[in-house]
Amino acid sequence: MNEYRGWGGNGPKPTGMICVNDVFYMAYQNLFGAKKPPHNLLSQHGSDAQIVFATTPSMYWTPALGTVERPMFAGHKFGGSAFINFGKNNANARDEYVYAISSDQWDNGSNLRLGRVPADKIMERGEWAFVSAFGADGEAR
Repeated sequence: MNEYRGWGGNGPKPTGMICVNDVFYMAYQNLFGAKKPPHNLLSQHGSDAQIVFATTPSMYWTPALGTVERPMFAGHKFGGSAFINFGKNNANARDEYVYAISSDQWDNGSNLRLGRVPADKIMERGEWAFVSAFGADGEAR
């Protein structure tokens, strides 16, 4: 998996992995290599995130259709995404969604973002939804 290794912010590196319905998904950051960090020049950035998937027994990593040249999550706002796992094969999930979190900078971002996607649509960028606010009732919007 040499294509998914990067030293510091100089190349793609894994940020999270999950298995859902016997399909492995790996998120990684820095699709386009080194970029200026959004807040502090002494920090590493996490930007331009991508998700690839593999099925057993081949374990060949495949990107989403049309995302080889462009990331699923461009920029730094969801650039170092990590999946929230609910047990082996995500069997203890509370609903039919897969959840992921990311800050806006790999090691010390100032914001934490939560996204979710139907478990059968992980590779479809348009299916992802993100919390943007909380209502007076405490429900995510």
